[in-house]
This record gives sequence, C-alpha cells and structure tokens, in this order.
Amino acid sequence: MRAAPAGPWGAAELSNPADHSPRGSCLTGNAADSSNRIQRFELIDAIRFLAALMVVALHALPAIPIGMAQPLWVTLVGTVCRFAVPFFFAAGGYFLRIPETPDWAILNRPLQRLLPIYCGWYAIYVIFFGAFPPPSPWQPSLQELLLGGLAFQLWFLPVLGASQILVALAGSKFGLGKAFILCAAIAAYGLARGPYFWLIEPPGGLLWTREYAGPLLVCIGAMLARSAFRLSYRLAIVATIGCFGLSLAENWWIAWGMGIPLWHMEASISTIVLGVCGLLIGIAPDRPSVPRIIVDLSKLSLGIYCVHVLFLYKLGPVIGNDGPVEFAMLAFAVAVLSAIAIRILMRVPVLRILAG
Repeated sequence: MRAAPAGPWGAAELSNPADHSPRGSCLTGNAADSSNRIQRFELIDAIRFLAALMVVALHALPAIPIGMAQPLWVTLVGTVCRFAVPFFFAAGGYFLRIPETPDWAILNRPLQRLLPIYCGWYAIYVIFFGAFPPPSPWQPSLQELLLGGLAFQLWFLPVLGASQILVALAGSKFGLGKAFILCAAIAAYGLARGPYFWLIEPPGGLLWTREYAGPLLVCIGAMLARSAFRLSYRLAIVATIGCFGLSLAENWWIAWGMGIPLWHMEASISTIVLGVCGLLIGIAPDRPSVPRIIVDLSKLSLGIYCVHVLFLYKLGPVIGNDGPVEFAMLAFAVAVLSAIAIRILMRVPVLRILAG
C-alpha cells in the first residue's frame, strides 16, 4: 500500500506501518494528504501543530540563565512546552521504514527530505543575520553549522535525520530490541552529562545534551508501530497529564541536586516519557476525529517551527516578554506571523519545500 507524500512530521497510518513505499516513509506521510485507502492519523497531525505552537511559546519565554531564579509561571509554561520536541521524535519513529536488511534508502530518505529544508532555512538565517546583526557576534563553526547556529531551533532537523538513520540501520541489522539497548545507552550518557551530571561529577561539568535522547524516542516510536500495545484515548491523556506532574517533580529534584532554583530542564527522563505519551494519544484506538481546519493548519507545523525565530528576533525587543501578558502577546504575534509567512511560502513553487 502506498502512502501519499507530505511533510517530515506527517502521519499516514498504514495497515502495516513498517511497509512504507519510497515516498511514504515517516519523513513524507501526512494524514491530511493520505488517500482514502489509508486510515488516517489526523490526531497526530493536530498534536504536531499544537507542539509547533508550544515551541514558539517556549522560545518566547524570558531567557533566564540556568542557576538564576525564574518566576513560577515561566517554570510552568516551560515545563509544559518541553513536551513538543520529544513528541516530534517519537512520531518520526512511528512512521520510520526499517527494511529487513540494510539498504541505501536508510541513508537516502532522511537526506533527501531533511537536508534541503535544513540548508534552505540555514541560508535564510545567514542572510537575515547579515542584514540584521544579532546582539552578540556570530562566529560560525562546524558544530554551529550542524546544529543551526543562531537559528538554534534548526538543531532538530539534523538530529532527527541522524536518529532515524541510526535506528533504521541498527534495527535492520540487529533488530529493534538491540537497537533500543544502544539508543537507551546513548540517552543515558546524555542524561549523565546533562541534567544528572551532579550525580557523577564528570570533568567539564554540565553539558547541554538534548540531542542524545533523539535516537531513543525514534526507536520507541518504531517499536510502538510494530506492537499491539495501545492506551485508550482518555487513559493516554491521563498518563500525559501525570507526566507533566512528574516532570515538575523531576525538575525540582534536579534543581535540588544542582543547588539552584527550580528550572525547566530541556532534557530529562520525564520529557522522554512525555513524548511517548503524546504519541500514544495520537494512535489511541478510540481517538476522536479532528476538525478539518486543524488538519489543514497542521501542514504549517514544520514551517512555523523553522521560521518563528526570525519574528522573535524582531518582535521580542518591541513587545517584550518580562510578564505573562507581554509573553502571551509576543507568542501570539509570532505564531500568527509565522503561519502567514508559511502560507505565502507554500504558494511559491520553488520555495514550497521549505514549508515541509
């Protein structure tokens, strides 16, 4: 059965999610564009649109360095919004094609879909910051080239591609069980060098290691696609709400261990679980139908994710984000302008690929 093409975060449910055509992998299937022969996962599309808005809200929060006290509302909003990117990884894994034996498509598909999007947006940000220099000088390096530089949100694209390649290669060569062990070890290393560094006190101290959770989330998503395990829609929502509480508790424990005020951590055990719970909502057997307008808006998700930082850099100093009202105004304005920009971009054939 063939899935219709669409954006990298899309979702088209197949009778066998592992049986994707060359154009219907996790990078290209979109529930909104699937043919009538394919049962749709429109709820996943709706959740990814909500998650894209969460990313906008997260980046619109006041930039308070870790170790400094932040208002409680910032901690709460930041903790909730940390749901977004783990969900993207888990959903990307759910639609991942894993062949019986390794083939070149494992490498080609992520590169063909994600590399043009990443390079295109990276070039746009280079031009933008050339015309509007940032407050601090931008000194490009290999690491910044691979992880977005000042377009910091772009780190997700290469890490998603690398995670999909790793899981597909390891899964086809050794099986998903062994791939899971490998990915869990990578995630554990990231946690040990990141939020839990204070338990082992490694040389160099705290590192930002959010990238290390990507392969594990992709692997779990792929395993769920090949498993009969499901939660009911209501139970999945309850589990997700419980994970938000768990995330607050874990953030408090990490802050206590570091000896700093409460802070919303970008990578932790609970954020990994949150991403999986979000996927379980989207694939629940009794999931509700989604209004068509939301399904249509979900096509803007990747574009909103990529473009919103441009508007944040320009509107942030004008609107401000010191209080909850200013923050809400900034996040709303950036989200609306980003959606309009992507709508326009989708009408230009040569630039349509940047919208995902």
